[in-house]
Amino acid sequence: MRLILFKGPVESLNHFVDELDIQLQAMGHETLVPDVTRFDAGAVMSFCSRPVEGAVCYDGMCAFDKAICDQLNITMINIFMDHPMSFASCMAEPPTRYVQLMPDEHHVEFARRFYHIENGFFLPHMASLSEGIWEEREQEGGSVQENSMFREAFSHQKEIPVLFPCGYRSVEELYDDINERFAGSEANRLALQVLEYLIAHPWVTMEAAMDQCLADAGMEMPDELIAYFLDHAKLLDHFIRMYFRRKVLETVIRAEIPVAVMGGNWQAFPLTQSKNVTILPNTNFTGVFPYMEKSAITLNVMPWFKAGTHDRIFNALLHNSCPLSDTSTWLTAHFTEDKECAYYSLEHLEKLPGQITALLENPGRRRSIIENGRTKVLNHYTSRQITETILHYLTLF
Repeated sequence: MRLILFKGPVESLNHFVDELDIQLQAMGHETLVPDVTRFDAGAVMSFCSRPVEGAVCYDGMCAFDKAICDQLNITMINIFMDHPMSFASCMAEPPTRYVQLMPDEHHVEFARRFYHIENGFFLPHMASLSEGIWEEREQEGGSVQENSMFREAFSHQKEIPVLFPCGYRSVEELYDDINERFAGSEANRLALQVLEYLIAHPWVTMEAAMDQCLADAGMEMPDELIAYFLDHAKLLDHFIRMYFRRKVLETVIRAEIPVAVMGGNWQAFPLTQSKNVTILPNTNFTGVFPYMEKSAITLNVMPWFKAGTHDRIFNALLHNSCPLSDTSTWLTAHFTEDKECAYYSLEHLEKLPGQITALLENPGRRRSIIENGRTKVLNHYTSRQITETILHYLTLF
């Protein structure tokens, strides 16, 4: 099979493309990986002089549109890493042969309801296979068992008790930006009502909060107008993510638990100047992994994915750190609590310090969670399995 995989300006997404490319070539497929930011039209045209079965991209970063895909009879596989509301242009007029893959089961419903995407499917995030993990998997014959590398990782005291690897933007700035974006309109009142509802009901999706706020106000709005509003409401999504990231970190800091944060702009949050906080240097996507190796716990706040996955959980398990995350319906259905992942509740953050302390004081429990969780990740959610799933969807047409 011959495929084109498109890179773009986002480093983390390019990492996923590289992992897919490695797997496709290992399976014997022929690939071309152009970069849309430095597009080599000649190389792409030459590659397409022979039949190409698929074009794979992340978040719509693709140099092919409907006309080109239809002319070349190519199936486009568009993999979203974020909520579909941010990618309305991708869904407005997709190619005839189009598959949209999304990391949350609610996203599939959203794309079908608001944009009539017929071939939209759930695809979990990809766990990244570093060279050492590949060697381990090969040595164990494709299955995961305890080995010397894993035992060694637990033979030393972890340098970082709690790692919190995510960026930050001031919620005050975001609130001001929201008011400016919708200034002087009925949409401004609706936007603020949606935020208040999400803060009070953190298990609800953005679109469900929108539906509820409209119903509470006795308003009716067609799906086309709701989709338009959400297409312009990415700031709401950013706000609610940052609100709970800050809330979680504040809870940990005030409990005087040592925590290391990494990701942009945490200096903008005054509490990170506390003596129990270490601000680590910002790094690229894979640069987080060595810090996970040194961390007893990797603390996670999900994006607003209430039925979805996150690669941070998978990668923590692969790098011998116990993930402690808020929940989604998909996570709790596929990663058993206290067996394959540890969970806390955004509704009951007062319990979080005790949960962290209990994990820190019980390395045997952490080890058991990591052993079980990484077995499941390696057997189901690495780039190898994700690539196999993508190839399956190419057979739909």
